[in-house]
Amino acid sequence: MSVFKEMKKNTIISSLIYVVIGLILTFFPGSTARTIGYAFATVILIAGLGFLYRFATKDIRYSFVGNELVIGAVLVIASIFVYVRVESVISIIPVLLGVVIVVSGISKLQSAIGLHNNHYRGSTTVLVFAVLNLLFGVVLIINPFEAVTTLIMLIGLGLIFSGVTDFVTTFLITRNIMKMVDKDQIIEVETREL
Repeated sequence: MSVFKEMKKNTIISSLIYVVIGLILTFFPGSTARTIGYAFATVILIAGLGFLYRFATKDIRYSFVGNELVIGAVLVIASIFVYVRVESVISIIPVLLGVVIVVSGISKLQSAIGLHNNHYRGSTTVLVFAVLNLLFGVVLIINPFEAVTTLIMLIGLGLIFSGVTDFVTTFLITRNIMKMVDKDQIIEVETREL
């Protein structure tokens, strides 16, 4: 049961993270998109400078070993590109988040199948959540929208939906597992009485 409680806790935490990120993206789409782009560029720049520093401070006898100079230079150039063309980089974000939502949908689909196969209540609800997650994720991957801010808002709504449905799915699964555990304990007690 401790493993189950840990899984439940992790799911609830990830659900809350989805909802918080979703709220930020929904209410601050333009500034959030640019901030994400600039933060990504900064991380790449720091990594690139780290590789260049390692190359500059490397023992001269081993300067021909490794690719620190190449990797560092590529990362620094990439960070400059992201800083200059942040709008282009932002357009990739919906695809990545679409993949995350699709994965969440597939996970719910597995839960729905498991609930259905064991004749537990709530399998239809979880199945509907799974299908909606999958559809929304695929729409984001295909990316038919023109306006980046509108798309970011939709991504935010999708993450909120995904987080809430993850939470509800976890609740339904927990309830059914607790019933199963209680039933097993009752059967065990009755067996002992016999």
